Amino acid sequence: MFENKKTKKHGVHYSRYIASYMKEAARFNRPLYRDELYDWLIAIDVDEHEAMDIVEIATCGKMELETSAYLYLKKLTDNERNES
Repeated sequence: MFENKKTKKHGVHYSRYIASYMKEAARFNRPLYRDELYDWLIAIDVDEHEAMDIVEIATCGKMELETSAYLYLKKLTDNERNES
């Protein structure tokens, strides 16, 4: 697992930036692009080195919990479909 650090300047957990970006990107049906995530982090005044760390966590392979979340949500969705 990665260490969910907080940014020094804003005190926000790295995962919060990732979740916020992915949630809003989904509204526009946009995939996660490294450069766009990095540019956004810089635009909101996240330190360059911390921004690189956040992008690395978000884009290097699957985070450990993604598969678990996917399976859980798939099960819920399948159950809802079966009930209707």
